[in-house]
Parts: sequence; C-alpha cells; structure tokens
Amino acid sequence: MKTIAILLALAAGAASAQAPAPLADVLGCADFDTLARPVLWHEGAAAQLADCKSLRREGSAELECRPRGKLDVLGLAASEFSLRESSDGSHTAHTVFKAGIDRVRAAAEKRRGGVFEPEGADGYVMRLPGPGERRLELGQREDGASELACVAAGPQAADATRAGADATHGALRGRVTFPTRPIPPMRVCAVPVGAARGGWCALTGEDIPGFTIGAIPPGEYYVLAWPERDNPNGFVVAYARALERCAPNQPGCAGGILERVYIRARQVRDGVDLTRTFTDLPPHLARPPDPR
Repeated sequence: MKTIAILLALAAGAASAQAPAPLADVLGCADFDTLARPVLWHEGAAAQLADCKSLRREGSAELECRPRGKLDVLGLAASEFSLRESSDGSHTAHTVFKAGIDRVRAAAEKRRGGVFEPEGADGYVMRLPGPGERRLELGQREDGASELACVAAGPQAADATRAGADATHGALRGRVTFPTRPIPPMRVCAVPVGAARGGWCALTGEDIPGFTIGAIPPGEYYVLAWPERDNPNGFVVAYARALERCAPNQPGCAGGILERVYIRARQVRDGVDLTRTFTDLPPHLARPPDPR
C-alpha cells in the first residue's frame, strides 16, 4: 500500500508539473507553450472568467473577451483580452489595461526579466529567448489604454522576419531577368508610386537572379532593376504585364505596363519576377533611385 501511495503521489506531481499555466500567465507572456495551443483549446478556460466571442476567418481564429470580474495580469487589472491564431502559424495573446503604458512596461520588464526597446513611432518590443521567435509588443491606444501583445511567431512569420518584414515594414522577393547572358549584377529597387525619387534597393551578384528587398514601408511600389555595369542600350527590367490597351504617356507603355505591388507590414510579397524590358521609361524611372 505504501508503494502504491508513493507511485500515486509521483504521478500527481508529474501531472501537476505538466499542467498548463493559468490564463493570466498566458496573457502575461509567462507561458508561450500554452499560448501556442489552438484558440479552441483556450475557450473553456476563458469562458470561466469572461464573456467571450469566437471569430473564425479563413486561415485564422480569434477569441475576444471581456472579464466579468477582476482579472489580474502582471499585477494589473485587465479590461479586455483576446487570443488569436493566424494563418502563418503565429499565436498572439492581446491584453488591454487601463493603466498607463509606463506602469505596464515596468510590470512586464520586472516579471519577464527583459527590457523593452522602441519600435515604430510610439511602440515598444521585448524579444525573449527560447525556441522560435517570442516577443512582447507594447503600445498605447488613443483613449489612453495600454495594449500588451504576447507573440509566438509561426514558421512563416519567422521567415518574414528574416526577409526584413516587421511591425512597420514589409518585404518582397522575386527573380530578375536580362536580355544578355550572363545576367550582370543588378540593382533591384522598390520605387514608391508617385514619388519623384528614392526607393528601397538590393544588389544581386552576377548571374544570380534571386533577390530580396526588406524593411519597406507599407504602400504601393513599382519594382525595377538596372544593371550595375555595361548597359549601353539603357535597359531597365521591371515587374510588368504585357501591353494591352495603354493611355498616352502612361508609364511603361513601350513594352508593357508596370504593375503596382502593394506592401503590407509583417508580410513578404513573393513571386515579384522582373521579366519585361524597357528602354523609354519616364526619367525618374529610367535610372536607379537614390537609396533611402
């Protein structure tokens, strides 16, 4: 009997050690393993503490909740929270506090043992060690409430980060061609639509067609490439479609129409292949822009 009691005690201890942390720990960025579970798994625990609404969209799920009583997160009262599972495999716990951003920042730094760094115009980010990308994002709403997000990035999100996409920037990837062989080293640039000069650029090596341009602010862009040397014909290759109907003096009408590429924050636009060659683009597109 004594042996059985010991075994039962050990089993109970093991089960306790493996039990997921309370919801408040998930919202406070203390348990990323539990955060990474499907949103459906969290619904039962959330329903015990709050009135929740479940939202399903293509490739994602979200649980939006308002606590029925006091919900302590990081030693502060949470006024609302949400749990989101994104199509890129990321999981986010989002908590709103009536406390000011300085109080929330101090509480999170004390309990998580890290330091927030500025990100964007008025936000902060704290990156934590561990498998995958784990981070805390902190900002302030227009009504003065503070917002804390605990983010466990999925594989696609980690890929986007490597490509140069973050909370305020996107990225694009593709391949470049050229009328001659081998393909010379190229300067590939995302040029803002409507801008007179300036752009975000990357350099390719000789006969290396693949390119990635990161840290691009959200917006609409033309994507063009110019050889770094030996270009007596003034060739410019671009992301464009074949000429169909073209208004007079429309940019790119010589051999096609330039396609606009929309860049979104945290996203990588793939498949931006530069396959059409131009020789008479408007002056501000006929030569490489000054890098920003």
